Amino acid sequence: MEDFIARAEAATPGAGGRVLFNAHQTGSARKGRDPQDSVATPDGQLHDTPGVWIGDTSAFPTAVGSNPMLTCMALARRTAHALLAAR
Repeated sequence: MEDFIARAEAATPGAGGRVLFNAHQTGSARKGRDPQDSVATPDGQLHDTPGVWIGDTSAFPTAVGSNPMLTCMALARRTAHALLAAR
């Protein structure tokens, strides 16, 4: 273990060295039909605050385990369309 720690500390950041990562914070403001287990409607409007919408990765049901860029973009687009339709 000591050898592993020493090698990890000696590795430089970047390719071939220390792994850089980002923990995507997802699922903290879930969507759903029931306000008891979700923060927003399936379209993204908050249950308790009409007129406030979410369309980011916090609306995911859980962590996805990979970079959610395309999924986030699709979710934001879907929420924007729902918001415009509700106007």
